[in-house]
Amino acid sequence: MEEMEKERKAKEAEEKAKKEREAKIHETFDTKSSEWEKEKSEVQDLVQKAKNEEKARAEKERSEKEDSKSEPAKADSREEKKEEKTEQQS
Repeated sequence: MEEMEKERKAKEAEEKAKKEREAKIHETFDTKSSEWEKEKSEVQDLVQKAKNEEKARAEKERSEKEDSKSEPAKADSREEKKEEKTEQQS
């Protein structure tokens, strides 16, 4: 009887130690997993911000090009008016 009781206690101690090791391993790797997820979302946010900035910059350049296209037309009309004034004065 005593021998069976010792075996049972030894088996319980072994199982307890195994559960503790598993819990420790799970805790260690679970923490890292959540850290990876956090870092992944941060990287995705940075990528999205970069895309938005690039899009805004491209749109700004496009609008500047459109403005510069209309400005030469205005400049041409100004030059024509100057030429007309000088012709009229002559």
